[in-house]
Amino acid sequence: MEKKWFYVVRGDRKGPVSFEELRQLFRNGALSQADLVWQPDFGAEWKKIRDVPALMDPAVPPLVNRSTATLSTAPVITPEMRRSLGETRGDDIPPDPRADDTVPLTGEPGETPRAMQALTLAWERMLAILFREISFVRWFGIGFCAWLATVGSGGHIRVFDSAMRDASRGAGRGMDKWLETLDTKLFSHESIAMGICFALTFFAVYAFLTWLRSRGDFMIVHRWYHPDAPLNETWAISPRLGRSVWLWRLSVSICTWLLAIPFFLTFWVQVIRPLLKAGWSGPSALAMLPSIVGWGSVLVLITLVYEMLDELLVDFVIPVMYCQQVSVCSAWRSAFSLCNQHPIGIIGFYLLKLGLRILSGIAVILFIMGTLLIGAFLLAIPYLNAVILLPVTLLFRGYSLYYLSLWRPELVKEA
Repeated sequence: MEKKWFYVVRGDRKGPVSFEELRQLFRNGALSQADLVWQPDFGAEWKKIRDVPALMDPAVPPLVNRSTATLSTAPVITPEMRRSLGETRGDDIPPDPRADDTVPLTGEPGETPRAMQALTLAWERMLAILFREISFVRWFGIGFCAWLATVGSGGHIRVFDSAMRDASRGAGRGMDKWLETLDTKLFSHESIAMGICFALTFFAVYAFLTWLRSRGDFMIVHRWYHPDAPLNETWAISPRLGRSVWLWRLSVSICTWLLAIPFFLTFWVQVIRPLLKAGWSGPSALAMLPSIVGWGSVLVLITLVYEMLDELLVDFVIPVMYCQQVSVCSAWRSAFSLCNQHPIGIIGFYLLKLGLRILSGIAVILFIMGTLLIGAFLLAIPYLNAVILLPVTLLFRGYSLYYLSLWRPELVKEA
């Protein structure tokens, strides 16, 4: 029998296969009724299996979908896939199955999204994935993706850095002596050389962790749609888009550091050094209070802008990139469009998210107390803490995905 059928599973184009082979794949559960198929007679249109009745053998009972996801995204044939077709005649090459080529990323008002409705849907979906049919393989597989998605960012549990603890021990006279020594050596040639070496080392480690995190962001979104997808398949999801997010994060971080370094040096010269010379006396500290408040406000503002950009990136930009297969800059247009059209809704979205973080923090404290501090030891283990906190991580990811789908269903489509 002629092999002219193509199909797409989780973004990968397969084929050609014969009609009987395709029907056997459906009968065995390898394909669902929502998967796309194509053959030359379809022209430029891909069809879902449910729209090709001949593929669904009446003797076969209704197929249970591979996942319990209620959200779905149209798969994409990448340029690399097209190039791999070689010299195949154009008439035999399936068209790009993505039905949303003409979906505008901005300019569409969309519906007014409701944060509580999105949270409710995400809660139900999270329970369906993790608790209605408990699978340790699924838990640890998705937990690995969640760990990568939060590596280097602190995740949902932030602990005090050892440097903060060391600094706190230097309070009083020891702190004064330490600051005076630092002020003496801060601009020396040795300090500058050591600072450059430290900065290069820090940047290399930060770049590597950011690369892992950027890949993990797409992996956790993919596992939201396909909870039981193999890990190697999940890792291969959208490497090009992951690299785009990685470069974006590095660029924003470098710009922030370039602002922070002169800020710190100026603050040191104009505020800290005069206070050191005055011996930290009350009148001198009071005279410097306006400067301290002003510099502190600028620092807080820079930090808030940086954190907000990262929140928007994770909540809205990455899902649009995954679903629409567009670059990070293109996806940002959708995020800014949502913020411009529904600013009150976005404020409500993040206020509810802040409340969720507070509640999750309380739950973690109760977990630690209920386990007689054993939970604190478990949460200190990097990968294991991601598995323990998986319901929280998955809930937050689904919360933003459903919020997007309530605003513009064509950006994140429902099955």
